[in-house]
Amino acid sequence: MAAAAGAGTVWGAAGKAVADGWGRPVGNAAVDAEVARLEAGLIELRRDIHRHPELPGEERRTADLVARELRAAGLTVTTGVGGHGVVGVLHGARPGRTVAYRADMDAVPPKDIVGGGEAAAHLCGHDIHTTVALGVAKVLARLRRHLSGTVVFLFQPAEESLSGARALIEAGVLERTRVEEIHALHCGPSPSAGSR
Repeated sequence: MAAAAGAGTVWGAAGKAVADGWGRPVGNAAVDAEVARLEAGLIELRRDIHRHPELPGEERRTADLVARELRAAGLTVTTGVGGHGVVGVLHGARPGRTVAYRADMDAVPPKDIVGGGEAAAHLCGHDIHTTVALGVAKVLARLRRHLSGTVVFLFQPAEESLSGARALIEAGVLERTRVEEIHALHCGPSPSAGSR
């Protein structure tokens, strides 16, 4: 459901979504229906990313996975941005504003794990951040005929080393895409009815 929340945030920010030319806004039910169709695949995707954590600046596998998933959804994809950054662009059916959705891809290095660790691990939720952003991209791609504007998906490398955001900016991604605002989601621990 985090993908639905993220899609709803970007959906509203990207401009007025109009259903089939009738002038009615596309409701949350349409977004929720697409999320339901994608849910099992997104859960498996998150588990896969979690099983293969990569150090800051070494996100090759994750970047390849992200690029593959974005291309499969029909987005225009650029790789190798600011290191292993990935940028996906989704154009709606009508002109409108350009907004972005950003997600981190790297894992926590062993030296930064509280109490120490033997290998990199997804302890800050970047596996979730990446999966939610992919979910938002896929949902909006399926509803693009209703979308006004452009959504740019920024998959940032090297967040844990605090160098990835600067690398994306210095690579000129904001100037090239002319993004007006950027959205993101951060996860935290909370009780749930069941674990996935």
